[in-house]
Amino acid sequence: MRRPSRRDSVCGWKGGAAYFDVIVAGEVLRDAAWSYPEPTASFALLRGLIAFYAAPFEACFVDGQRVAPQGGRSAGIT
Repeated sequence: MRRPSRRDSVCGWKGGAAYFDVIVAGEVLRDAAWSYPEPTASFALLRGLIAFYAAPFEACFVDGQRVAPQGGRSAGIT
């Protein structure tokens, strides 16, 4: 389950991002997902998609492959 969070940001290429808290088994993972509700024309394919930070989750898989969280400030929960 997800719910909108208060966080937002702006990418110079993609436009404004909206963030979501993800709720798993009653645990709230703050700002664990984001999307671009009104992306710029060059990134129109992103409209309607939601991306997730891997770090807050016990495991994260893409097409059956386990992914590793990226390091640094972008790793997820702030």
